[in-house]
Amino acid sequence: MQQKFIITESGQPFSFDPLDADTSNNLPVARMLYLTPLEVSSDDRLTSAILESFSYDTDAKTVRWTVRNGLKFSDGTAITPNDVAFAVARMAVRRPGFPVIKEIVGMNEWVRSPKPLHSFPRGLKVDRQTISISFAERIDHPLFRFCLELFSIIPRRSVDLDTGNLLTPQPPTSGYYSIAERDSNSIVFARRHEFPTIDGKSVPSSIRFVYAKARPYLDSLAGSLDGDTVIMAGDGAFQADELVTIDKKYELRNLPKAKFAVLLLNPDAPAFRSRECRQLFAASFREAYAKIISAPDVLEGSISPRIVTGYLPLEELKKSLRTHDDKTFESCKAAMRAHKVRLGGAAGNQGSPFQLAAQETLRQFGQTDVEPIMAANLDELDDLYLNDKVHIKAFSSGLWALDPFGDLQMLFTPGLHKPLSHMQKDAVLQQMIAKLRTELPPAERIELASKLNRHLFEDAVFNVFRHSRRFYVSKKGGGFRSLNASITSPTPWQVFERQ
Repeated sequence: MQQKFIITESGQPFSFDPLDADTSNNLPVARMLYLTPLEVSSDDRLTSAILESFSYDTDAKTVRWTVRNGLKFSDGTAITPNDVAFAVARMAVRRPGFPVIKEIVGMNEWVRSPKPLHSFPRGLKVDRQTISISFAERIDHPLFRFCLELFSIIPRRSVDLDTGNLLTPQPPTSGYYSIAERDSNSIVFARRHEFPTIDGKSVPSSIRFVYAKARPYLDSLAGSLDGDTVIMAGDGAFQADELVTIDKKYELRNLPKAKFAVLLLNPDAPAFRSRECRQLFAASFREAYAKIISAPDVLEGSISPRIVTGYLPLEELKKSLRTHDDKTFESCKAAMRAHKVRLGGAAGNQGSPFQLAAQETLRQFGQTDVEPIMAANLDELDDLYLNDKVHIKAFSSGLWALDPFGDLQMLFTPGLHKPLSHMQKDAVLQQMIAKLRTELPPAERIELASKLNRHLFEDAVFNVFRHSRRFYVSKKGGGFRSLNASITSPTPWQVFERQ
């Protein structure tokens, strides 16, 4: 029986390279196609299909993995310990400042060496079936980071070791599923015969990803949903009364409210070089957004969700800003008239509440042409933003409650998210994040985390405007089990697990 998974928050993948698996388009597909060294089970345990055993010795500051024999890539060749270690090494070359990765012994000298991928750093060693990763500093929760799709396992031979680039657009896969069919709005995945179960549990033999917009798709159902379909959506796409209606008609499984939506303002744009103009624009945007969704109480300003240390309500954050007078507002309007500000969007996001609010805000600042420049996908939109063709765009991510400041460090790692380069180069921000990852007295940690939220709010480049959660819609009484809360998203097969 084929299960149908409706994806409403993103479009089809634009890359099968694991190093691009941090974007919402590519991530679900990467999880289907590739194994990662570790995974999070449906009952919140660390587990692994590729490792017989895994451990972290805090005293020795060393991770040890024993690689299982007998698993193969989709082309029939064996998955070797060198392939598993290479997933770590390739990520390290591309993003040497990434949490956990940057602490590997010998990283700096290895990354600077000519053609580093022809070897491994001193702290990453392979001895027959055993991989050891030694760190220069003690690290909290290092194993969890290796669950991320960015560490997906592909054959070392599928990469040009001189450049680090894939030799073909789609390398042999290591994961539980392979692509059986693909068309313009869907992808069918078939479970590989090597994996009759996952973590000892039965899973669907076939899953079809269907890409659709949440509200039109739900409207088309007219209240009728079959028992083999699950819809993934975010509450940011709906008004409060709509969510109540959905909950009445269907089974609703909510994840923690750990995601945040962001208005990005490009500080390299002449009109946004002034912090005051960015602050004014962000404040006007929040007001416009609240009116469009008829829910002023959803507005936020902290990157920390309410469940995370350092959260400050929007009204509290506003107290740190000085009052801007009409003269300042007119000065910002003049700057926008002199230097046109362009809104950017990706295909499929036309008419979103974010887009409508940004357009209304541009009108308030005297812009007449407020039509967005639409990119084919998020990667193309990021390039437009970096190349000063687009000055306003949306961004979203989330925090893992067990290590939120590790997530912040990851979020602002140089080279990870291209449009966040301003925050990646913000020395004050990076110092605060690094200190938050050390042992601190509780009161000092709360104070520093609050200071970090104020810093981002006052800088007004990375403007959090709401917190949200992802939810999953299915037929009432469908018998699906509750979802794990350790990560921001369960795997596609986990959402179909029955009680």
